[in-house]
Amino acid sequence: MISNSILRVLTAMTALVFVTGGVVAGAAVTPTETTSAAVPDDPLGRGTPRSSVEKFLATAHDGNYALAADYLDLSDLPADVRASQGPRLARQLWFVLERQVKTDFSALSISPLGDLTDGLPPNREQLTRLDWSGGYADVDLARVREPDGFELWKISSRSVGSIPMLYDRFRVRMAEYFVQETTVDSLLKTRVLGLSGVTWVSLAFALGFWAILAFVFFRLARWLIPRMRSSFARRLVTTIHVPVIALLVTGIVRALLPQRLVAGEITVLFRAQTMFIVVVVWILFRVVDFAAQQARARLLARDEDSGFSLIDLLRRIAKVVLVLMGSVLWLDNMGFSVTTILASLGVIGLAVGLASKNFIEDLIGAMTLHATGVVKRNESIRFGEQRGFVEDIGLRMTTIRTANRTLITLPNSAFAAMQIENFGRRDKIVFQCKLGVRCETTPNQLRYLLVELRNLLYAHPKVGSDEARVRFTGFGASSLDLDLFCFVGETDNAKYLAVVEELNLRIMDIVARAGTSFAYPSQMSYTEGNSGYDEALARKAEAEVRRWRGQEQFYRQHFSDEAVSEPAGKSKFPDPGATDEQPPSN
Repeated sequence: MISNSILRVLTAMTALVFVTGGVVAGAAVTPTETTSAAVPDDPLGRGTPRSSVEKFLATAHDGNYALAADYLDLSDLPADVRASQGPRLARQLWFVLERQVKTDFSALSISPLGDLTDGLPPNREQLTRLDWSGGYADVDLARVREPDGFELWKISSRSVGSIPMLYDRFRVRMAEYFVQETTVDSLLKTRVLGLSGVTWVSLAFALGFWAILAFVFFRLARWLIPRMRSSFARRLVTTIHVPVIALLVTGIVRALLPQRLVAGEITVLFRAQTMFIVVVVWILFRVVDFAAQQARARLLARDEDSGFSLIDLLRRIAKVVLVLMGSVLWLDNMGFSVTTILASLGVIGLAVGLASKNFIEDLIGAMTLHATGVVKRNESIRFGEQRGFVEDIGLRMTTIRTANRTLITLPNSAFAAMQIENFGRRDKIVFQCKLGVRCETTPNQLRYLLVELRNLLYAHPKVGSDEARVRFTGFGASSLDLDLFCFVGETDNAKYLAVVEELNLRIMDIVARAGTSFAYPSQMSYTEGNSGYDEALARKAEAEVRRWRGQEQFYRQHFSDEAVSEPAGKSKFPDPGATDEQPPSN
């Protein structure tokens, strides 16, 4: 019983499979048979939408408009005018398509049934859409049943009815006043760089009109610019007047130039605001150049030419940004997906940024150095344990010339992060000297030295008296120590050394007049007649101190303002007694 039941179930399942397979096979065959209809045997090639359009354009291009009329559905025209109106309508349609359309034949169906998935009725196929300012018109193909029973593809009767309107909109009336239709047709058939001869002639006319207007405006600008009172406005207008005139003239020509004078490719460029975008970017380029020139002039006036490289960098970056913005705007007007383009640029920018991480860091370091003005070219600096003169701050490296005339190059990112001591920004240079005089020097001699050394610093024109000081600081192992401190009002190192040299020589004179001498860290044997200690000069210095004591002008811890100002200006620099002549040779 169980085996019989199992057998009946298997038999039923097998029958079901065969039945289902037959139904599925039948369903699969039906569309195939439907979509594989045979192409009608038409000698004019009107069996499919693509072949019908190709044959029509080829026939009309050969000038056989009477035969080309057979590709039009003239059923809405009276029978008595079809023979006369057909060729004229065929020529007009060919003229419009050649002028305004770059037909993509690959988009047309090669099936005799047409494209059944385009959303149009089964017997209709769209050839193209003609756009103009404020409107458009569709040119369609229709599947028409002929008396012999064949169904052929022709320009639909609705599109045929709109041919006169389309031709009137896109015809070149000006050319028809001077040449015949056959000449216009010949120019239309002549192709150079993908554009017809009619388009080239029209462009030549438009460019000639543009050139005349540009010449007039340039003459006007040349007369007006020298008469502008503001020098800034005159420089600005001089910089940007060429692209501004180009933009103005282009707008005038576009407003006066009929759209019918240009081909479809040029019309697309007009709709994309191509010339407008190009000229606006050109104007902004000139504005960026003008701003860079103004910034360079200001830096040059302040003798700060180290910022030139940063200005050039910012100028280039601004121009690249302007080009990218103009390109994106133009592509958007052309109908491309800007979102996709921006996303692609973002991915590319991320990849480039990761690959050039070090360069970007150095670039930011250069911008930081220039913006903050920490260092400039030809300034003396100390960085780390090195010292030298800044030769250049580039986009990638900073170059420094050391005292040994060697070059050190540092990445800008590392250099900007270092502790930098800038000697070129000093308003004055410190002079500090420690003097050691002999231990035999008497207190009165020391008092004489202190007073005379102070008078030296207060009287010198290159020494700031406010911060000058001379102090007896202590007893050394073999000397009595004096400390001199002041600021020399020079920032140039060579001039500073000249002042220091003069001060050192006068210090030596004062020490000699005090009757003492400098001490040295050595052991010495004193004998009679040693010139290191002059007893007569020592007595003279002590007598001078006693005189100061008697006149109540003795040495005080702090000089009064009168005492400081009294010797001011009495000393001359350089010393009038000094000479640049070489001493006579022995």
